[in-house]
Amino acid sequence: MTNHKSVTLTSHTSDFRASVTQLSHTSSKKCSECRNPLPLESKASTQTCSAKCRKQRERRQKLQHAAWVGAVNELNQIRDALKRGEDVIHHRDCLIRLKDEINELLIMANDQDAIQRREMFEARARIRRW
Repeated sequence: MTNHKSVTLTSHTSDFRASVTQLSHTSSKKCSECRNPLPLESKASTQTCSAKCRKQRERRQKLQHAAWVGAVNELNQIRDALKRGEDVIHHRDCLIRLKDEINELLIMANDQDAIQRREMFEARARIRRW
């Protein structure tokens, strides 16, 4: 009878361990592009779920980098022109345009604040159109 209890206990313990193992290995990490859960067997450094998403991520990052470099160069030119006292009104308009471009870059980078701000403005615009 003692042997039967130990077998039952062992069986119960292994079932418990199996359920704990299954719970601990569920993937909470999501693909950076499509937001689907990453496969369980993926490496810790994996950020995308497939080759398609990986290519999409690479293209998005390349676009972001090019836009970032362009924005920084333009900001430097505006700063230098303002220091020299050139046409302030024209440069103010350029800064406003750059602000809009930076907001678009933040949205492309999945910045939650920028996304929520855009949704808020779109909701306001829909209300005004009614």
